[in-house]
Amino acid sequence: MSNIWSSLSEAQAIIINGVLTVFAAAVGVLLGRLLFSGKVKNITEAIEASQQVVDTHLSKMDETLEKINDKANGLDEILSAVTERLNKTAYEADLGDEEVEGISERVSDLPQTHLASVVDSDNGASRDEIRSLWRDISDYIEEIASNPAIDGRTRAKYFRIDRRAYRDLINALLYDDRISKSTAEAAEEAYALRNSFRRRELDPTKHELDRMKQLKEVVLAQESEDA
Repeated sequence: MSNIWSSLSEAQAIIINGVLTVFAAAVGVLLGRLLFSGKVKNITEAIEASQQVVDTHLSKMDETLEKINDKANGLDEILSAVTERLNKTAYEADLGDEEVEGISERVSDLPQTHLASVVDSDNGASRDEIRSLWRDISDYIEEIASNPAIDGRTRAKYFRIDRRAYRDLINALLYDDRISKSTAEAAEEAYALRNSFRRRELDPTKHELDRMKQLKEVVLAQESEDA
């Protein structure tokens, strides 16, 4: 055997060495494929399975978030409706108090022997007209705040404002560009003028009554502009 290797020329040895190297490489590749192909396949399957789990989890999370969002919107609508009703009740109660005040003011000042003539006095009518003018103004403001075209959460914000602090509602509408600055200023002045007669015994003057009429015209002028 040693004679065979020793008898080979250098060229023959190089050729045989190359053939053996190629053969060894081929055998190595074949063995590696046999040994590791199963593991590679298992790793690929594991990655695909993990991806499916992640996708399923994300899909469930999206569904859960949608349900939570739907419930939040539903609760917001319920809250808006309840708050709207509470504010409406408070607003109506406030108007009722004004009616009672108006009656009690006139009755308390009536001379018992001249009831009919005093009930028809101009002063009593002026005080009632102040209330009526403010009611027209506040009804218009409430109509703007409850406009169905406004986003539900924004309407809920307006409904949560205490109507005993009516300036807050006026300022909120002004801030959101629901009313003009001139409308807001006129509404605030009318609100202050109306409140002044709830804290004093003097009847309104003709100047004050005329001013209230002017303020109403300014506020309702926006209605004509929006139409």
